[in-house]
Amino acid sequence: MTQSYTLGRNGKLYVGETLPMAATIEAYTTALTAAVGASGIISNARDVNVNLSKESLDATTRENDGWSQTAPGLKDGTIEFDMLWKPTDPNFSLLRDAWLNDTEVFAAALDGAYDTVGSQGPAGAFVCTGFKRAEPVRDLMVASVTLKPSSLTGWYEKSA
Repeated sequence: MTQSYTLGRNGKLYVGETLPMAATIEAYTTALTAAVGASGIISNARDVNVNLSKESLDATTRENDGWSQTAPGLKDGTIEFDMLWKPTDPNFSLLRDAWLNDTEVFAAALDGAYDTVGSQGPAGAFVCTGFKRAEPVRDLMVASVTLKPSSLTGWYEKSA
């Protein structure tokens, strides 16, 4: 029987320092994920949410016979996740410093390993707009991180 679903725990979240701009998101992401590799996986990530949305532009005219019409606008691909509060973790430090210093980071939220054919998801340059610390009495301390698209972000899919 073939598996017809993807387990959430099999997704991979990569981070790294940004590289000089490439001509396409594919070239940029391929170069950086190869450089980042396994060391860039946020292995202590808990729940990861990839919030994909698109603006709705009003394209309604009087000629639409009483119907409103919508045109697609700009895309957004915010990545939100919790990670264990581990200041000695290089990925934790990278994200904390990006938030503190207003610098870009590379991020890729893929549904599988970056080098597996068919793995896909948003990838590119992001800014860290949220770095919230939770200190629950009955759980571990975590950082809730929000990454928003920045200078070069798009959709990555590993081809053969």
